Amino acid sequence: MGHASDQRQAYSSALLEVGAHAPTLCEGWTAYDLASHSWVRERNVASLLGIASKRFEKVTEDAMAAAREKMSFVEMATRLRETPRTPLTLLPATDDLVNATEFLVHTEDVRRANGLPRRPIDASFEDALWKRLPVMGRLLFAKAPVGVLLERSDADAPPVRVKAGESTVTIVGRPSELTLFAFGRQRAADVRLIGEDAWVKALNRAKLGA
Repeated sequence: MGHASDQRQAYSSALLEVGAHAPTLCEGWTAYDLASHSWVRERNVASLLGIASKRFEKVTEDAMAAAREKMSFVEMATRLRETPRTPLTLLPATDDLVNATEFLVHTEDVRRANGLPRRPIDASFEDALWKRLPVMGRLLFAKAPVGVLLERSDADAPPVRVKAGESTVTIVGRPSELTLFAFGRQRAADVRLIGEDAWVKALNRAKLGA
């Protein structure tokens, strides 16, 4: 199994553990809402329009509602373990590239909103995330109000600059935690920020993510 498959299993388990009405880190969304988002993202091509652009948000919302009408929460959460047969998932390497990070973030959206203990992340997945952060980070930190340097805490590696700026905040953590921070889960990410206090506070409040 690849990293995406592993994260699917973890995501499904987290959803089933907390239940349909549990909160998530996605403001206003329950676990059932988040599960239906993940379901249509891979299985309903039209829903991608609403995920990519607010102009088509209703298309995605309608698809999510239809999925919830068709399936109970338990069925949906259980079936999310399955890797759908699409052009992007047929090859494990492509599935990992497109989906592993997505399911990592959503697993933690569920777990950390409900006080579940931190789970270990496979070292090979941490390495893969670190390799992606230089490119992915430039997109995710594009709206950061300050320069950003990422530093890995679990292995020796040169820091990575993902945003230029006159002042810089260094974010130190495991690649998985840096990824959560970059996707806008600042309060939930287990990281350490080094820099001027005002800029640290501004970065913690910034709207990050794609």
